[in-house]
Amino acid sequence: MSFYNIWFDVTFFEYILLTIIGVYVLGFIGAAISAFFSRIASLYLSLIGLQIPIAIMLILLIFEYLIFFLLGIHYPLWLPFGTYSTLILVAIVMLVWRWRREKRMDLL
Repeated sequence: MSFYNIWFDVTFFEYILLTIIGVYVLGFIGAAISAFFSRIASLYLSLIGLQIPIAIMLILLIFEYLIFFLLGIHYPLWLPFGTYSTLILVAIVMLVWRWRREKRMDLL
């Protein structure tokens, strides 16, 4: 009997694929948020100050349930997938807003 119960009956290969996809998605989210704040911050020190809380938040989310307990029954089934969806939506909105802002600045 396993002490790690999961919501779905996945094979080891499927679990590894889910983990790899999760890491890539979190990498995209981190890169998008960093790109957004790097354009806004005027000084490197303020950029570091902005990115440290974001990095801590992402690390805590990863350690808690976005990678390690992705399919575990310790949390509701919708929580990891809802968090991924919310983070992806936030990253896309930030990038679109930045892109439109730069496009408008190029016209001026």
